[in-house]
Amino acid sequence: METIHERLKRLRNARGLSFQAVADFVTKAAALKRALSWQAVQQWEGELKGVEPTAPRRKKIEALAELYGVASEEIMFGSKDERKKNFPKSYKSIEISSFLTDDERDLLEGFRHADTPSKNAMLLMARSITSAAKASAKGNGVR
Repeated sequence: METIHERLKRLRNARGLSFQAVADFVTKAAALKRALSWQAVQQWEGELKGVEPTAPRRKKIEALAELYGVASEEIMFGSKDERKKNFPKSYKSIEISSFLTDDERDLLEGFRHADTPSKNAMLLMARSITSAAKASAKGNGVR
């Protein structure tokens, strides 16, 4: 099974792009406040010696997907066929928090530290919002 690091390397090499070219594109496409370094791209691909590979966060994955002309899901989990075949393995091998926005991480962290009544209230509110959003989407012809 191909890891996210291997996929990123394969996609970059297939397009003949340098680490710097990828870093420059992601900086602009993801509207980053600070320029992404080419070393960060190397680290995503597991190419920095003595440094543990990391996975890019959601906004950067979306920019990479645009650059490489693939769906962000393909970058995260592999091709559709690979995802079907290896879903439990691939899902566990990726740090899920790297795909969450800062707000989503804050919500999750708050939930984890909340007492039981607060957790129940948060779940009730989340389910209510989800239900309302689904009803609104259905009313607009969205499925």
